[in-house]
Amino acid sequence: MGPIIGIIIVAVVVVLYLVVSYFNNKSPVPEDCVEAYNEAQNCTLCARRRNCALRQTMENIKEISK
Repeated sequence: MGPIIGIIIVAVVVVLYLVVSYFNNKSPVPEDCVEAYNEAQNCTLCARRRNCALRQTMENIKEISK
């Protein structure tokens, strides 16, 4: 019965992840973030879309220079 409980727990986590991802993609971008969102979508520096260290560094530099 132990493996069945483990499989059920993994299935619940996967379904929860899929539901949260679905609703996250359906939610609109906040008005304050539209410019930054569009800029990030058009970034062609590399193939990485998520966790771009260069983009995060540039944002930090912009905040520090203000």
